[in-house]
Amino acid sequence: MTTEVGFFRRTWVIVFGVCSVITTGIGLVSNALNITGYLASDLKQQDDVAQFQPSQKMQRYGEEERQAERQRLIEEERQAEMQRLIEEGTQQAVLRMQEQQQEEQRRAEQARQFEVQRLFEQNQQQAKIEQERIDEQNAQQALLQMQAQQEREAQRVLERNNQALHTVQFYFESVNRHQINKVIDILANPTDKTRKVLENTEWVRLNDIALASADDDQAIVNVRFQGKSKDTAAREYAGSIPLQWRDQEWKIVTLKQLQQVSNTVKPPVTDHAPDREEEYEGVTETEVDSPDESVANAPSVTQGDRYIYESIYPNNPKSNNKTERVVAAVTNKKILLYSKNLTSDSIRQLEYTPEWNFLSSKNKEGAGLTYQPPLKYFKFPLTTGDSWNQDSTETNTKTGKKRKHTIKASVGDWEEVTVPAGTFTAIKVTAQTTVIDLETGKMTVGKDISWYAPDVGRSVKSLLTSTSPDGQQEKQTIQLLEYHPVETGD
Repeated sequence: MTTEVGFFRRTWVIVFGVCSVITTGIGLVSNALNITGYLASDLKQQDDVAQFQPSQKMQRYGEEERQAERQRLIEEERQAEMQRLIEEGTQQAVLRMQEQQQEEQRRAEQARQFEVQRLFEQNQQQAKIEQERIDEQNAQQALLQMQAQQEREAQRVLERNNQALHTVQFYFESVNRHQINKVIDILANPTDKTRKVLENTEWVRLNDIALASADDDQAIVNVRFQGKSKDTAAREYAGSIPLQWRDQEWKIVTLKQLQQVSNTVKPPVTDHAPDREEEYEGVTETEVDSPDESVANAPSVTQGDRYIYESIYPNNPKSNNKTERVVAAVTNKKILLYSKNLTSDSIRQLEYTPEWNFLSSKNKEGAGLTYQPPLKYFKFPLTTGDSWNQDSTETNTKTGKKRKHTIKASVGDWEEVTVPAGTFTAIKVTAQTTVIDLETGKMTVGKDISWYAPDVGRSVKSLLTSTSPDGQQEKQTIQLLEYHPVETGD
């Protein structure tokens, strides 16, 4: 047993030794193999490295290419994006530019349309103004033409009316002068009886005459006169005398509308007309007395006498004017005179007493002022040192308003006065005037200095000064430019 155990042990030891040797050998071999493997591996690695270096380069090159490609793609994308952005920005810029251009065009179009509208409205306004100017000018021309036509018509009517008055007045003058043939020529339907009545008339004296109505073919003149025939006493008559327009002149139709109003008439204070017609040929009615150093006698006025006066306003030169005054009719009660403003062509009818004291002033429509009693600027005969006072009421025939005039007049000395019509010996008359408005109580004071020339039978110069209630003073100078008396010889 022991031998077996020992054998087993020896066997085990051997086996273990052998195993150890084997193990050691294996270890050595393994180490050798490891070394060899390592060496081989190293060599292989080196060989692999040697072999991989070109591959790495290839990979690196490929990676670079890929990176480059990526960079290129990125760059292309960036450029494409930039291009897109540029194109988009360009489009937007173009759009904005187009919008701006459109906006500018729109504004320009609006401005153009506004300018066109402004010019259109301006042209319309100018056309309207021009049309209004033309219309106003045409209206003014039409008005002037109408006024001129009215003035011509008024002048024609005035002349026709004056002719009617003159015809009647001339009838009485011719009757008074026993100019039978002229009287017969005035009558529309003379008869033998008419001639006998005229031949039997000693004298007539026309006291009052007024035009009652008139048109193109007919007129009516109211008269009041005194007369005496050879077989009757002096009587006073009044009534209407109708006239007809025939062969460019007035003819008396009949005297049957005249009626006796009184049979207690004093004969004329002046000598009546001579019995024969021949003695009147070429003889004037009345000679104007020359002044005797102290007295100026009453004027002698004849129908047709014409005066042209100039009125000068030193404080208001625009009011300066000239008037032509023509005597239309003369009776023993009044002087009818027509005054035409040569600046404005307006016409007024003035009435005076035979002593040139103011009765009325009226326009062609009959509106104006009347004075009762007449404003007494003269009291004939005018004697140096004489004086008088008077109150008169002025009435506006259109409004009814009244004013009170107070005149305090005195006669001065004779003076030589020179005016455009010539140099005259005239007597100076000074009148202090006060005018009170009876509604308001306002008072205007004035002074009127006139130079009355007997050679003319009127004032040849007047200086007027007036002060209004508010203290405004106005001055006026009136002077005679022309005097054209009518020759009274038949």
